[in-house]
Order: sequence, then structure tokens, then C-alpha cells
Amino acid sequence: MLAGIVAFVTAIHNPVAEPPATAMIGWNTGEMPANVTIFYDIDRDQEWDIAYNHPIISQVAIKTCDGNKLYESRLYRMLSTCAAHGETYKPVNYTILKEPSAYMYPGSRWKTLYRTACGKTMCEVK
Repeated sequence: MLAGIVAFVTAIHNPVAEPPATAMIGWNTGEMPANVTIFYDIDRDQEWDIAYNHPIISQVAIKTCDGNKLYESRLYRMLSTCAAHGETYKPVNYTILKEPSAYMYPGSRWKTLYRTACGKTMCEVK
């Protein structure tokens, strides 16, 4: 619990510092084009506290489900999907950059983590 609180305080003061994978409660595509959004629950109340967008590097349909596993390397992550019981879509492996491109708190707008046209390091995505 203490580690989660420390990670959350770090994330507030340095949004680039993403929480540990153990705080991840879900992910999806479609929040921003060509990105995977990962949601984190820092205080373990089953509600997401912060979300990060990661650019998709590759997306590959696979023949069999890989068990919704998370694979990591120094620069990349690979997330795998599986169809829920009764659904017919094919499983997909998404390879994403480990470094996020934007973050958001509940009820707020996406903020980028890189220098943008507004001339600041962090700008609201409009």
C-alpha cells in the first residue's frame, strides 16, 4: 500500500513517472488514435486514478489467445487481447512504446508529456 501511495505522489509531481504495472487495472484502444490507454488504480479502490497513453508500434492478429498477458522490455510493452466467451473477434498483440505520450486524471483532459505547439512541456489536448 505504501509503495502505491509513493508512486501516486510521484505521478502527481512528475507525471512522466508512470505507476508500477501492479497498479494497472485495465487498458483499451480508441481513447486517442493509434494509442493504447492504460488505467491505474493507485489507492486500490477499484476506480482508476490516472491513465497514460502509449503509442502503438505494431498491431498483429494472432491465431490463438495469449491469455491477456503483459510482456515488457526496456523500451516496449506487448499487450495481448482475448475474446470474451461468445465473442468472435480474433486475438491481437499490441506492441506499444513503454514511455507514455499523454496522461489524464479522472474528470480532466489529456495532457501531453512532450513539447508541443503551445510552447510548453505539458499542454491540454483540445
